[in-house]
Amino acid sequence: MRWLFVFVLLAPATASAFCRKTTVDPDPGFTPSPSQPCWTEGVPIFWKDMPVAYSVNEAASSKVSLPVTEDAMSLAFAQWSSAMCTPDAKTRLEVRFAGPTSSRLDATDKTSTVLFDDTGWSHGKSVLALTTVTFDTKTGELLDADLEINTTDYTPSTTDTLSGSPEPLTKRRTRPASKSNL
Repeated sequence: MRWLFVFVLLAPATASAFCRKTTVDPDPGFTPSPSQPCWTEGVPIFWKDMPVAYSVNEAASSKVSLPVTEDAMSLAFAQWSSAMCTPDAKTRLEVRFAGPTSSRLDATDKTSTVLFDDTGWSHGKSVLALTTVTFDTKTGELLDADLEINTTDYTPSTTDTLSGSPEPLTKRRTRPASKSNL
């Protein structure tokens, strides 16, 4: 089954509070509360095998080169892999760069791909990234996660901030790429 997640990336890059995606969509009438802050029906989605392999689309972006993209993604995933979920528990995420790929957005190729969209971003100007996640609806095992980055409306930087946003690209990648990995 294929799901789209849209992340507005103006929140801090910490992993302090979020709800894990499950194999069952929340009921439209569900309202989080202190006693039930998250939808819990279904099986939490997860990566079965570590490390999780990811690739970067070989076209990269007209605004950032492939080597810079590879370095930025490596740094972002390294930051996430060392993130503390609680004061006593580190994330279990392990990743490895599988090299550049010609793959774009293909939920069936089992290649988790980072892709820049320089010319036709259709998910709204305020959306900086979108992750398409494919998982087994019975077990919750993640099979593929493709990450699109909006470079139609934003110019990425690894040292400065994206135009119109408060954080560098490397900090931004740590949050959306990993939400379903804890």
